[in-house]
Amino acid sequence: NPVTTALLASSLGLLPEEWEQLAKQRFTQSLLYDPLPATGTLAANFTADSDSWFVGLEAKATSRDTGTFAIQADRPFTITMRASAGGRDFQSQAEDFDNNMGTGQLPAVFGVPLFIKPSSTIVVTVTNLVATARLVRISISGMKVFTSTMGGEGNAV
Repeated sequence: NPVTTALLASSLGLLPEEWEQLAKQRFTQSLLYDPLPATGTLAANFTADSDSWFVGLEAKATSRDTGTFAIQADRPFTITMRASAGGRDFQSQAEDFDNNMGTGQLPAVFGVPLFIKPSSTIVVTVTNLVATARLVRISISGMKVFTSTMGGEGNAV
């Protein structure tokens, strides 16, 4: 549950103290690989808004058959993530997809929040290891932390 994760991160002191009074909003960055080609590689990216940090707390993904759209339990992919502007990699090499991406029923909770600066772009590259194209959707859930208090209203939307 993203709300529980956010509260836990805040209570453990994983968010900078100066962020306590800033407005926050639950948010999900979604990436669609439509389709991820058979034995191919595809990159997608998301950019944090200019008025807020994005703090990723968990990740989940689905893999569907491109013809029937049925969810596929087998996810034979590798994944890499990097910050495009600074070239900061989040892994030393491509990793097994299931090591990073949970499911809708059991999201992968990050051990440490993923802090993305305002206006920064993250590139997520997925490689299909089998000769069957798939429809892959990745969701990275967390919160926006706005760069102002938005009138001192804290977490109000």
